[in-house]
Amino acid sequence: MSDSIPDSDLSEEGREDKPHITIKYGLHTDNASKIAKIVKGFGPVKVRLGTTKIFPAKESDSQRGGESQDVVYVSVESDSLRELNQLISDSLECTDTHPSYVPHVCLAYTKPGSGQKYVGMVTVDGEEIEFDELMFSSVDKEKTTISLMGKESRKYEYGPRHSPPKRIDGAVARLEALSEYSGDIDDE
Repeated sequence: MSDSIPDSDLSEEGREDKPHITIKYGLHTDNASKIAKIVKGFGPVKVRLGTTKIFPAKESDSQRGGESQDVVYVSVESDSLRELNQLISDSLECTDTHPSYVPHVCLAYTKPGSGQKYVGMVTVDGEEIEFDELMFSSVDKEKTTISLMGKESRKYEYGPRHSPPKRIDGAVARLEALSEYSGDIDDE
């Protein structure tokens, strides 16, 4: 889907090369074991993908020193994802950078005003994915897979023949949902 956005509409950040759903951003801990204890036994998280939407560029983006841009994303609906976000928010110290949690899969960053052209794409609308693991990314970008089913956590390593699952990367600690989803969202 992100490949359908012409390069001429992209901002400097371009396309998202690692599609993911952020569960919680801005955690103050680098201790994956703390998170594993909190989510142990939570159970699987089922999400339903929706249509594309945008977070429009804001004047405040450029005032913060960041590039002003539209963020094109696929909407995500999931009661259990919201419950998991709330559980983690209530259990751990964190800094919220946005007023409310809006689950989404980022596709691309476009020039201000260009993102509106890509609102309403239905390529994956209605697709459902179930996750039973999270990926914790520390400030140092160390990745730890955490089970939602009560299994042991493990360090995540990519083998030479395996590409990374749909996941989240982060400059600050965050959690992400992992899936054994066999489809390739980008090719549909």
